[in-house]
Amino acid sequence: MPQNIERVVEMIVAQNQAANQSVSVSGVRETVELGDRAIETIFYPAGRSGAPILFVFHGGGFVFGGHALNDGLWDALRNHLHINVVSVNYRKGVANPFPAALNDADEVIGYYLNHSPHDFARDKAAVMGSSAGANLSAAVCLKRALRGDRSIGLQLLCYPLVDNDTLPLAKSKNPEMLRNTPADEINTYFQRAYLPNPANRKEPLASPLFAPDELIKALPPAVIFIAEYDDLAPEAAEYAEKLEAAGVCVQTYEAKDMFHGYFEFAFDSGNIGYTPEMVDAANADGSLEREKLATLLLMQRAVRNWECGER
Repeated sequence: MPQNIERVVEMIVAQNQAANQSVSVSGVRETVELGDRAIETIFYPAGRSGAPILFVFHGGGFVFGGHALNDGLWDALRNHLHINVVSVNYRKGVANPFPAALNDADEVIGYYLNHSPHDFARDKAAVMGSSAGANLSAAVCLKRALRGDRSIGLQLLCYPLVDNDTLPLAKSKNPEMLRNTPADEINTYFQRAYLPNPANRKEPLASPLFAPDELIKALPPAVIFIAEYDDLAPEAAEYAEKLEAAGVCVQTYEAKDMFHGYFEFAFDSGNIGYTPEMVDAANADGSLEREKLATLLLMQRAVRNWECGER
């Protein structure tokens, strides 16, 4: 890989790390001690007693990004879903390859459900993530299903990365648009950073798409959001079909004319590297705002039905 791509990624990672510590947040920063490490979280209280809890995981190719940088989105989820939200600042590659981030996700959930003093419904836990964060959300459900743990009752997956073995160039509907571009080189970097050992890339906990049907059957209901112009759209749709074929209750929503990352973009454009001008351009015809609201509404309905014991 060209060294300039590595330098670009390293620069973005450094900027993210600095911003993640300095940006103000609407929730409460907390530190979860996990024996040999400490993981920062942000807790967004629902404001009502006994509300469910939603564990959220940001995107960024398992390499960059920070949970505080999506504060606008997490706060919106808390307010629109009327639910407690916990954002998890999981460890990142290159220094912490698979399964470090997944272990952080699983153990932080365990801490909150078993030890946290906050008031929430401990039998009503859900997960939500976008891209790499959706991978962690899906994988943590699989990890818990492997040990017979049904504590996660709902998964909300936004344009999930569920196949870490195949690069976007091979998945794209328009592969010529990606060939020899920085975007594809960066995705190669992500793959090698999170999964340096190619033998791990088809493991179900790294690539949920390859999970056996027997394990898929044990998963909680899911809502999967697909962006029409996203190179991950085919695998997201395939994963939804795999869940449905195994008897898992799954809803799929395709955001028309949308791109990878549209949901975060709609809330936190400034904090994740987009300018207000870029948001205005993306929303020139109002489509970004419409899809943001449609996504929130579907999440709201899914949470309401789940909280009421319906599907």
